[in-house]
Amino acid sequence: RSSGEYSVEIINGESCLIKDSISVLFDSTPSVDLGSNTEICQGDSLSLDAQNSGLMFLWNTGDTSQVLEVYSSGTFGVQVINLNGCVGSDSVFITVNKLPDVHLGSDSTFCSGQTHVLDAENQGADYSWGTGEKSQTINISEAGEYVVFVRNDKGCSSSDTIKITFNELPEVNLGEDTTLCAYQTMILNAKNEGLSFSWSNGSELQHIEVSQDGLYAVEVSDSIGCSGKDEIYVVKEVLPDPFSQKEYTICEGTSVFLTPDAGYESYQIFWENDIHNSAIEVFETGEYMSYIQSVYCRDTFVVKVEKIDTPDAEIVDLKGEE
Repeated sequence: RSSGEYSVEIINGESCLIKDSISVLFDSTPSVDLGSNTEICQGDSLSLDAQNSGLMFLWNTGDTSQVLEVYSSGTFGVQVINLNGCVGSDSVFITVNKLPDVHLGSDSTFCSGQTHVLDAENQGADYSWGTGEKSQTINISEAGEYVVFVRNDKGCSSSDTIKITFNELPEVNLGEDTTLCAYQTMILNAKNEGLSFSWSNGSELQHIEVSQDGLYAVEVSDSIGCSGKDEIYVVKEVLPDPFSQKEYTICEGTSVFLTPDAGYESYQIFWENDIHNSAIEVFETGEYMSYIQSVYCRDTFVVKVEKIDTPDAEIVDLKGEE
């Protein structure tokens, strides 16, 4: 089969000669090469070029352009038709590989002092963190925005970003250990208004009133559970009453010494007008107030004295009359 001019002569039985000729041209089939089967990553595209500009194109997708943009997996074939109807064709198989599924989680808040682990998953992939680390997981203890790029064995990459915040722990200070006197109470205030409170006595208020010996502890927590703690020891000091006898009776012209009981010599005992004597001599009816002073406390005690009149005496002559 080759191009050229072809002729024929026909002689019939009457020796009549008939001639004819024809020119034949064999046109070449369009050469089409879409390349080898190819893999691309999800989200990428591949341009398939049938070349042969100016000819007609028919892709198996129905497209009639010279270049076809491919986004999905499958077999893509094309027919290229020249002006003489000669057809060239080729096909190629395109595989679209999935991207790594990278999900570091939602933006999160943690407590100061904690360490949080970020996991890019996709075991066996290649990792590149914004921190410079190359491992699947990283430990973080500082606030910031963290990004990771993950590339799988198909060379496909994806990334994710997370914002991490660290809350400061509530600062709780109930003060130094304290001594309360018999008549005193004390307000313990955990401050940090608006947070949650858990006291050792079961209270959930910001402040409590205490009047008894004991260890009082509180834990203060914010909305995500970040907590601070403190405790205070309260001592209740009850000063002893040094006067077991509270009432005395004296006669006119006599007196009584108001003296503390034995065993109270070590206490500082003051009387009205700040007279600092362990005992005082009393000549008149009245309520005599004393107080004991310790390092922390002061308490008051009252002793009553009542003076009674001496009966008049009648003098009798015991000798009689002579």
